Amino acid sequence: RCTSSPPATMLSKLATSTARGAAARSVPAMATRAMSMDMLDTYGKNLFKGKVADEYLSKQGMSWAEMQTGEFTQDLAKADKVAAAVLEWAQANGAHVFCHWFQPMAAAGVRHGQSGQVQNAMFA
Repeated sequence: RCTSSPPATMLSKLATSTARGAAARSVPAMATRAMSMDMLDTYGKNLFKGKVADEYLSKQGMSWAEMQTGEFTQDLAKADKVAAAVLEWAQANGAHVFCHWFQPMAAAGVRHGQSGQVQNAMFA
């Protein structure tokens, strides 16, 4: 059986590493909290739907109601009109690059750690 106490240097190292760990854990949590409050203020602000979509779709001869069924995806002419409306809306909101991020599906489900990305510049 050991009756000796740990050396003082070991205790000071343990205390220092514990304090650093606690500080390191608290800073990201505080930063995340502050960032999430800003994000909540703008969450959902830039959505292409409802009255916003109707404004741009009407220029293409369509309405938001036509998009509700999803049938526009089967009609190439309507799909092109929706694409033109989304492009105009995105550019009006300052977008200049479109990114489609996806995770390819495998026979057993999602391929963890593997993803794909397509980035396209939008030219007027």
